[in-house]
Amino acid sequence: MPAAYDPYCPTGMYSVSVVGDKTIRCVSSKPCSGVFNGLERNAGACPTGSSCGVFPSSEMTLKCIKDAYPDAVFLTHNGTLSNMDNANTSTPLPTDPSTLLNATTVPEFLLQPSFSTTTQPKAGDAMQDSTSSSPGASKLSITLGTILEYTVAVVVVCAVLLGVYFFRRRKALEVLLSKRDGSVQV
Repeated sequence: MPAAYDPYCPTGMYSVSVVGDKTIRCVSSKPCSGVFNGLERNAGACPTGSSCGVFPSSEMTLKCIKDAYPDAVFLTHNGTLSNMDNANTSTPLPTDPSTLLNATTVPEFLLQPSFSTTTQPKAGDAMQDSTSSSPGASKLSITLGTILEYTVAVVVVCAVLLGVYFFRRRKALEVLLSKRDGSVQV
């Protein structure tokens, strides 16, 4: 039986996104099918619109996800863990399913974060720069750095507005008091 068409991987390979990694990994076994935990039978595939991802925080459990999530590590081609800062995000690394033997399959559908933006990757450029976990999936566009930058900007703007407010209030109070005394201050 021929393998299903996967625009991210070569024929006969399936795409697997590792949570927090921008690179789509290619494996020769169908993700979330039971192959990774030694089962001989199909344990259930992911629902339409989602794909299989590795959740390092839950003992390397494969789950069905709709979006990539930040702050996670990924499995390298030799089965070791690495964080996103060391990841090769330009091209996917072919991965042998034997490197994922410690992972278990749990078909669990997670909802996408509300702050993600939807993209439609093309088959031709999906392997080079896609950050999505499956065709038509959303990509996460907000990082901790971006949130921090906007938070600092909001705090600075609020401080300036409060400063202007209290300065004007003080000036208005001085004018009111000077009128009461009979003297005029400008």
